[in-house]
Amino acid sequence: MGALLAVCGCGPGRHLPSPYRVGLAQPGPPIHVAGVERGVANGVDWPNACMLLSDDELRAVLPQIDHVDRLPNDKTVNVWVSNGGNPLAASYETAVANADCQYQVTFKFDDNGGGRGDGSYLGTVAVDDLVVGSPDTVELNWNHDLDKSAGQVSDIAGLPCQGTAGDNSLACKSGSFYYGVGVTLDSQYGKDADKPVVRLDVAGKIQEFPRTGSLATAEENDAVRTAIVTKFAETLNAKLR
Repeated sequence: MGALLAVCGCGPGRHLPSPYRVGLAQPGPPIHVAGVERGVANGVDWPNACMLLSDDELRAVLPQIDHVDRLPNDKTVNVWVSNGGNPLAASYETAVANADCQYQVTFKFDDNGGGRGDGSYLGTVAVDDLVVGSPDTVELNWNHDLDKSAGQVSDIAGLPCQGTAGDNSLACKSGSFYYGVGVTLDSQYGKDADKPVVRLDVAGKIQEFPRTGSLATAEENDAVRTAIVTKFAETLNAKLR
């Protein structure tokens, strides 16, 4: 039996922390990603990862978000490009500003219990630019990563995403853009709890996942990926043009 527990809140004296409520994807206005006919787009034309999700889009999926900080990161990206008869013979390197973004979010719960002393918890929604280029270049890198990770393909909002069992992230492609998205959540504590947990409220169904220290189990990561990360992928796939 896995670590997923159905929780009723029964039992004398047991105080359970409020769950992280999961909402629905509500995509905002479209975002145009500048593609190219062949190869890889210039790094200056890659989207700013910290501009891909608005505060409203974050709160649509995770309604208890009280505050959002965006922490960008520049990086040098290596992209596989086609080279004659051997499509993986060449790797193109480009510097990209704001290619990664950690959306550090603060959750505020009504019961003012647990958390960081004021009823708040932290979480991170991470968005990562992987490839911006021609559709065949995106497909080339997608297939390379799929083969390398033995990922599992799922269909999100009519566009493919790949993820690995036990992981809390997805990699998705949309036309000229290939990106990653993932979610991490703070451990939660009840007043009488001796071990940390993470609790999710998905359409009124409560799921509880025990933790060892701050470490998430594979079962928790699978639930977070299925219930939360997929909704951010739906949001992004619906917006990207």
